[in-house]
Amino acid sequence: MDWLAANISYRHCAISESHLTVVTASIDRIDLIKPIPVSDIRISGHVTYVGHSSMEGNYNYILKLIC
Repeated sequence: MDWLAANISYRHCAISESHLTVVTASIDRIDLIKPIPVSDIRISGHVTYVGHSSMEGNYNYILKLIC
C-alpha cells in the first residue's frame, strides 16, 4: 500500500528530481483472518486533497475471487 501511495504522490507532483521525498504517514488497517483465494488483484488510487506540505489520497483494491 505504501508503494501505491508514494507512486501516485510522485505522479501528482510530476517531478522526476531525486530530492523529492514522500512519506506515508497513515494507512488504514487491514486484518486478514484467513487466506483469500484470489486470482487477480486490481489496485488504483488518486489524490483527493493537496495542502502546502501534505496530500491525501484514496486507494482501492479490487479482488477477483476464484470460483
